[in-house]
Amino acid sequence: MTKLPDSVTNLLTMQVLDLSLCSHLTELPRDIRKLVNLKHLYLDPSVKLTHMPKGIGELASLQT
Repeated sequence: MTKLPDSVTNLLTMQVLDLSLCSHLTELPRDIRKLVNLKHLYLDPSVKLTHMPKGIGELASLQT
């Protein structure tokens, strides 16, 4: 999988998004900022994202 379906951004109460087995991922949904309850985003260390969506900085609940 290189891209998550945009529908994932409709899961407004999601707190954990584990993409650690998605090493071929190249982009995250543009509307990821809708996931206001997201606390943890796990990415594969070798993931080759071409950019981070602008709205990711608006996720106040996101922890390191």
